[in-house]
Amino acid sequence: DDYSYGDHIILSDYARELQFRKRLQHPYKFRLTTDKYVSYCSVREYSSPAGTCKMPLWMMEKLKLNPGDYVRIESVSLPKGKRVTLRLLD
Repeated sequence: DDYSYGDHIILSDYARELQFRKRLQHPYKFRLTTDKYVSYCSVREYSSPAGTCKMPLWMMEKLKLNPGDYVRIESVSLPKGKRVTLRLLD
């Protein structure tokens, strides 16, 4: 399905409660950090068991994660882009 290719993760309902209490700015964006790697994402839904995060396989590979590994999840405010440059590949 499209979840495997997107940049969305699934968090627990507890994470949603924390967002509400801290009055985070919408849209919710997150920085995922391991010891050496960083990625950014948003949330698809809040149905993961407490203390867990579900993410697409490509994101786990980018962060060099295995199932059960720890990842730090922080809320961030990303500035809106001012321009985009596209380059056609042959």
